[in-house]
Amino acid sequence: MSDQDTLSQVQDEARQTLGELLRLTGFDAKVEASAPAEQEVLLRIECSDAAQLIGRKGQVLDALQFILGRMLLRKAGRDVHFVVDVGDYRERRKEQVLREAMAAIEEVRKTGRPVKLPVMSAHERRLVHHLAAETPGLETFSEPTGEEGRKRVVISPVGESAPPA
Repeated sequence: MSDQDTLSQVQDEARQTLGELLRLTGFDAKVEASAPAEQEVLLRIECSDAAQLIGRKGQVLDALQFILGRMLLRKAGRDVHFVVDVGDYRERRKEQVLREAMAAIEEVRKTGRPVKLPVMSAHERRLVHHLAAETPGLETFSEPTGEEGRKRVVISPVGESAPPA
């Protein structure tokens, strides 16, 4: 069996599993699966309760994605990344994070002072780190916020601020 056949099976299993999770939690939803990149399965949910599925700052969506990944880890038999989305939330959130990061970069350039961004997921922080890395004279680091496992990105001029020890 080819890798493509296996990924197709994983997509189908992920679609069915997520559909069942949603049904068991009381959502009337349709799930479509695709593989936009190698070893990535995108699961798009169509549902009238999109806001409830997204949750505050995408927390419900992130939790569904985490649970699905754990449930299918053994069945996938390899390192497959699952992305769960509803109503194009992931793309809208990415654009919002990049806008916030660009505004912070401009502020650091103007003031020469570090800027702390709001708490973000690991994926969102990675986007900010990559964007800031393209800007000469700036550095970034993630710092804990005091909430367990919650971190924010700090953007600062090179040498101006050091990450916490």
